Amino acid sequence: MLCRLQNGYLPALLIWLFLWPGLSSADVVKDLYEASVPVVSQSRAERQKALQTALTEILVRVSGRQEIASGLPLPEIEAALMKPGRYTRQFRYQRETLPPDVEGGEPQTSLVLLATFDQTAVDDLLRRSGLPIWGRTRPVTLVWLAIDDRGQRFLVSNNDTHIAHQLLMSKAERRGIPLRLPLMDLTDRSMVRLSDVWGNFEENIIKASQRYQPDGILVGQVYQGFNGFWHARWTFHLQGRRYEWNKQGAVLAEVIDPGIDATADTLGQQYAQYDNQNGSDNRAVRIEVNDVHGLADYNRIYAYLSRLSSVTAVEPSLVTADKVLFRLKAQSDRLGVAQSISLGHVLVAEPVQVAATPASRSGEPAAANPDLIYRLLR
Repeated sequence: MLCRLQNGYLPALLIWLFLWPGLSSADVVKDLYEASVPVVSQSRAERQKALQTALTEILVRVSGRQEIASGLPLPEIEAALMKPGRYTRQFRYQRETLPPDVEGGEPQTSLVLLATFDQTAVDDLLRRSGLPIWGRTRPVTLVWLAIDDRGQRFLVSNNDTHIAHQLLMSKAERRGIPLRLPLMDLTDRSMVRLSDVWGNFEENIIKASQRYQPDGILVGQVYQGFNGFWHARWTFHLQGRRYEWNKQGAVLAEVIDPGIDATADTLGQQYAQYDNQNGSDNRAVRIEVNDVHGLADYNRIYAYLSRLSSVTAVEPSLVTADKVLFRLKAQSDRLGVAQSISLGHVLVAEPVQVAATPASRSGEPAAANPDLIYRLLR
């Protein structure tokens, strides 16, 4: 697979669209530590193999690192996969309807093993292996996918029944990334055409994406060549930068899955946080929040900060008539905390240099200047 990061940046207008904090639409991923694997029987050997596959999927999903499944030389990971039961909280068997492998195929009912893994044990395994941990709050990606299927071109929409829709959503679920597809209603059709997506006209696509408030935009062109092989060109826009991948394969899944994998890897590298490994307590990050009026605002901010995956404790250190200074204990540095906060539609960043924390009325020294300053969104 070809993977390339373009040196050039998007035009200033497009960068602004990605950096404007009010446009974030992060989602909370459910069942992050749960995976299902098709099996042929309930034998012990089959169960061991399925649990190994499920644990591998969980490790990739939580770390944001696909290379774990490629056999990285990590002794802790290798030892864990030999005894996946130690990390398993519970498992059960059930029958599920799986999507067809090819377009026009019939869905298949299969026996699957559904396993839930212990979050604490999995996170500790990743820490010991020097790998990051990606929390449940994750950025949303909007996908514009144009397909040329035997000469017929179309855009895959939110309610599409084409196998490409099933493949996209299934792979995104396995990687733990929130995915959205356009409605292709009158609003979408008035702003973007099939030819815009097929020709990858970025400005039109990104403008049409504003209504969905995505954190990233994935654009794909997929077609079947004369030799029967499928080909895909993927372009991912994230924070004003462009990433590109090309892929070909014998079946449609072999060109769609890599596009989602590469997108998840890029997001994971950006947002998954490494825990503090220096043996000391969690790092302290000071957050000032302005435009706070009343207990309801305070509780909203406190609850939001407490839910951040990189934050282990939230302590108010100064409260005034219209702002609060919080001291966070975090497993990442200031940048990591800022990235986590940017995913939610609660706080908007303000320049740090404008802040001046006043001295207390009791005559005690002024509190330390904040590391990050925000305003509560209404």
